[in-house]
Amino acid sequence: MIIQGAVPYKNDKERDELILLLKKEFDFKIKITVDRIGKFIDYWSFTNKTVEQM
Repeated sequence: MIIQGAVPYKNDKERDELILLLKKEFDFKIKITVDRIGKFIDYWSFTNKTVEQM
């Protein structure tokens, strides 16, 4: 199961806290993309270990 989504955050500290929360639940990779107005948006794709093992 692969899920992708935008990570909304106000600043880098908030983003890092969100990443740590996700890491507790899932294995995931961070991908950074740039939207049309040149603003950086973090995307994550993560795999649920339990589902992967089934």
